[in-house]
Amino acid sequence: MPKPEPSTQNNNQNSLPTFGMIMPITGGSSLEFENKRQRRNYFREVNVIIDDGPPTKPEWAHMPITFTGEDFKLKTTSHNDAMVIKALIVGWTVGKVLVDTGSSADILFANAFREMNIDMNMLDPTDIALLGFGGKPVKALGKITLPVSFGDRDNARTEHINFDVVEMQYSYNAILGRGFITKMDATIR
Repeated sequence: MPKPEPSTQNNNQNSLPTFGMIMPITGGSSLEFENKRQRRNYFREVNVIIDDGPPTKPEWAHMPITFTGEDFKLKTTSHNDAMVIKALIVGWTVGKVLVDTGSSADILFANAFREMNIDMNMLDPTDIALLGFGGKPVKALGKITLPVSFGDRDNARTEHINFDVVEMQYSYNAILGRGFITKMDATIR
């Protein structure tokens, strides 16, 4: 293993030496806007914290979320496993879906996309590269909005998620990032 060199980017003498910085996944179609007003309003909303009164709860918020021993399948006993789930995406049960609170993009990898038998012509073009995969920009093949569902017939929830479809080998079939987490109104600790 190489020995870390002191970073020239950090001027604090008390900082530990590093190889550099590894950034979370950012960019992609989550930052595409139809006009300047949408872009301006998005960044105003992102950069301002306002107490806007008591939060309003959606209809489904009264439904409890419960887990049983059947759901408790840890790979290790230290309880440090990543949150990897199965999701119903456009009618397909997709395993190995990583829920990543550090990703600003929702990503569907091309191998999984092709297995869903969705025509590549259904992809909308995207110009914004994804950053964070090994530090290099990754150009998405395109973007597509697909329904993602959880639950069963009696208690299901479906939201339409805007995925960037990426051609690369990865350990997961999809990554659900902060856009998904926000849309589902989920809390991950």
